[in-house]
Amino acid sequence: MSVPDNLPRRANPPAKEGFHSLFNIVAGTILVVFLVVTGLQVWSDRHHYLAGHGQNRAATRDAAVASLKKATEPQVVSGILTELDNDTSQFIHNGGIGEIASHWFQRDYQSAFSLVAVLPSESRVTAFRHAVEYYHLDPERFLNESLRLVDSRIQSEVTRRIFDDLGKNDPAKGLALLARAEEEIVRTFAIESLFLCWSRVDPDAARAAAEKLEKPGERDRALNAVNR
Repeated sequence: MSVPDNLPRRANPPAKEGFHSLFNIVAGTILVVFLVVTGLQVWSDRHHYLAGHGQNRAATRDAAVASLKKATEPQVVSGILTELDNDTSQFIHNGGIGEIASHWFQRDYQSAFSLVAVLPSESRVTAFRHAVEYYHLDPERFLNESLRLVDSRIQSEVTRRIFDDLGKNDPAKGLALLARAEEEIVRTFAIESLFLCWSRVDPDAARAAAEKLEKPGERDRALNAVNR
């Protein structure tokens, strides 16, 4: 027997509707909490992994730097460099070698050049830039080794830094070193740097010394530097 459509239907009991609403709220809350906790755990795991990876990488770099600093023979330096992983190798050659080279020159100036000689060309440039502060231990050798081990770009930079310093602090020593320098590139930059910096300390003495240079071209270069 069919029930007429126009008869009133029984409404769900209020208690049942309230139960369904409460159930949905609780279930939704549990789902949100689960997703949040899961996300936090994933983030935490990744954070700890990256932190551990970073610490391991830093430890590897520190160990490589320490080993290179201790090295006293060129073959030992070469051996260490060939065993470095890519990340550590890039760190060493892109800047870390400066600290290492400074340590070599401070420890044993004379043997440091043989250690620098086995470095790749760009690393030798970095090494000389950092080690130039020790040039005063043997200025002539430092200039000669820079001519042998690095290209003209760094040679000019090293020469300028040395003769800038001598012009400001010890012009007589600068003149003596200039007299022993034979390479044209060294003399060119040395004269400009020495007499320019000297003239700012004692222009009369610098001009008098410039006028005594034998070669006309060098004398003119020195006087131009004094008169700037």
